Amino acid sequence: MRVTRSLQHVRALPGFAVAFVVLVAAARRFSTDLAQQIMLARKVVSALHAVACCVLCGAAAHASWRDLDKRLDPPQRRALRFSFSYFVFDSVVDVILAALGHADPIWAVHHAACVLGVGASLAFQRGSAACLGLFIAEISTPLYNLRWLMLTMGLADRYKQLYSRVSLGFVALFIAARMGLGSMLARDLIGSSNPNSVKIAGGGVWAVSVVWASMMIKQVGEHLTGGHSMVS
Repeated sequence: MRVTRSLQHVRALPGFAVAFVVLVAAARRFSTDLAQQIMLARKVVSALHAVACCVLCGAAAHASWRDLDKRLDPPQRRALRFSFSYFVFDSVVDVILAALGHADPIWAVHHAACVLGVGASLAFQRGSAACLGLFIAEISTPLYNLRWLMLTMGLADRYKQLYSRVSLGFVALFIAARMGLGSMLARDLIGSSNPNSVKIAGGGVWAVSVVWASMMIKQVGEHLTGGHSMVS
């Protein structure tokens, strides 16, 4: 019974894997490097997950700041299972890239915290904080991936104005969501009755977000003062 329930949590995993393999094959048209093909496919899958995740978490919009201690309900469970499958999938991609010499410790910590947090939320039947956190974290992901794809595929120089708008839009949305709403959620989560594993994972994701936001603010400042281009 427990095995069956655990498998329910990752039932979207085959779908992510199939999409990834198809996209890696398609990426051969743009690069002959396997690691680059994997990264291209990963970014597209990431963007698709982000859109679907925000829709699913929006369907569980009754989750609010006031009911972080509320028991998991069906819409929340559906959203968390979908994203849990994705984070498990993406963690495997992290391992593959590390084996190819492209390890990224910050991403590894981020995904480990996501797997722990969402997994703990499912295990302890607490969904409000996780659904709110996923929506806040993923709302800026499509713009991030679009920016990365434009830069990687050589479109940033060709469409400079569009690339600049995408970059600034992503930075603004990321900082507003993760540093504004994310900080409020992290504060309220610590004061809730959620399990410590959920609180630690939420704090870990927020801490990584602080590091990224600091880097972005510095880059934007250099861009505005003429020190560096946002294309870098």
